[in-house]
Amino acid sequence: RMAGNGPMAGSSGRLKAENPVVFQSDASFSQAPSEVSCVTYVDDYSYTQPSKPSASEIVEICGLLQVKTSSLAIGACERVRKLAKAHPADVMASPILGELLHILEGNIAVPLANSAMLALSTIALVPEGRQQIVLSGAVPHLVRLLLRCDFTRPNLGRGVQLIMNLAADSQNRRVIREAGGCEALAVVMRTAPMEAIMEHAMGALHNIMLTDSKAKTRAVDGGVAFGLARVLAAKLEDGNSLAVRARMLVADLLRVPDLQQRLVAAADELNLRIPGMMPARRITSQSHSSCTSSARPSLLGAPPAVESHVGPAAVLAAADFERPASTGSDSGALPQLQALAV
Repeated sequence: RMAGNGPMAGSSGRLKAENPVVFQSDASFSQAPSEVSCVTYVDDYSYTQPSKPSASEIVEICGLLQVKTSSLAIGACERVRKLAKAHPADVMASPILGELLHILEGNIAVPLANSAMLALSTIALVPEGRQQIVLSGAVPHLVRLLLRCDFTRPNLGRGVQLIMNLAADSQNRRVIREAGGCEALAVVMRTAPMEAIMEHAMGALHNIMLTDSKAKTRAVDGGVAFGLARVLAAKLEDGNSLAVRARMLVADLLRVPDLQQRLVAAADELNLRIPGMMPARRITSQSHSSCTSSARPSLLGAPPAVESHVGPAAVLAAADFERPASTGSDSGALPQLQALAV
């Protein structure tokens, strides 16, 4: 298996569980780091490959998943996870996927929902699984979970991780964007602890914005500057995974004309200071001479109203996907901001 930044765990040489790794999705190895998708693999050291599920076993699992008040449903999710790891096509073609998504339609903060998302994360390890999960309507439920911002339960981190994996597929990114995924991730980044959930949130947002200028606009208007300012102002080593992800996002957003002003203004509101950036007052005084206040947008912006839920198939068919000629540095960007990019 591939490992991103995690050390080897123990003398047995097994990889650390849930270690974020980077794989190539829509990019070749010759492209810049900002054009690489982020995905997390979940290691299972006790895994033994099960046999192909029979029709009777599928019926039994579906029946257990329907009993949502029993711990048997959680055990059924674990069985699905192991089956999906060995036979993903059989699980996707069965009614099991629908039952897992039906669990997310209810209370998405309960332990059963967490087990269901873990099973879905295993299905999402293959491209076909990612596409099928999104086409089946999982994204609105995940966005609803993110907007709750309940950091006291593991469900939020599991949902962020699942969205990051789903957004590794280019066809899924527009669906996540139109469901309000950019704004929801920006909300999570504003208050998330400097742990794996923040790293996964930045990785998910990077995946969604990879080649989509509309997603970048929605992320900026949704307040991503607050989360970025928190990470950039923290005293993190250059090789720290959070610092790396933050610089990836800055590189993604270099073409946003007032990104630096938004970052500094957000840092001021949070009583933080980003190293290497001038105070907000100096930036405002410099920009005021070339742009009147009536013509300038709000520095921080308010998140736009999330559009009514559009079917995934309709979103995929829409011809509104922009692919810029380059996602690299913009020559017009301020040098201070370019220095923070990857």
